Amino acid sequence: MQLARKLAISKQIPHSVHFDTVNHAYQVAELGEMPKIISNRALSNGIEFTDVGPYAAEELTFNSSGAGNPAGSIVIKNAYNAEKIITVSPSGFIKVD
Repeated sequence: MQLARKLAISKQIPHSVHFDTVNHAYQVAELGEMPKIISNRALSNGIEFTDVGPYAAEELTFNSSGAGNPAGSIVIKNAYNAEKIITVSPSGFIKVD
């Protein structure tokens, strides 16, 4: 998420993070005139998304000022069922609890 936010600000082009809850992976993409995939990453073994929050089509978008749309939380858990909550504020601030 930090990568998508940083690129959105530095390039002044919206970027998105798509959460693939089935394959336990995520994708960062540039959403300019010619959209392109920047990065595809699988979560580490034993890590999975348990909730991707309010993101329509499991996607979070950062605009050119770094604001996250929509704001919300994502929950991931490991093989021991320990959870981490990643929260994105409307301003784009990302916090991990």
